[in-house]
Amino acid sequence: MDQREYELLKTEIRYHMDRYYNQDEPEISDYEYDQLMLQLKQLKKGLFRFNNYQYQTNRYVLIK
Repeated sequence: MDQREYELLKTEIRYHMDRYYNQDEPEISDYEYDQLMLQLKQLKKGLFRFNNYQYQTNRYVLIK
């Protein structure tokens, strides 16, 4: 799970949102869309934890 994967998933979700809301031609089911959103939330949570850990580690090194 990295930033690139997170950004790719956001792009995919935006694409499907456009197909559903603007073009009225969805390509995936509501369930599949919901699964993508859940995956995005999990990735975001993982990235936050990693970035927070990295921040804490860098801060420790700077203080020490």
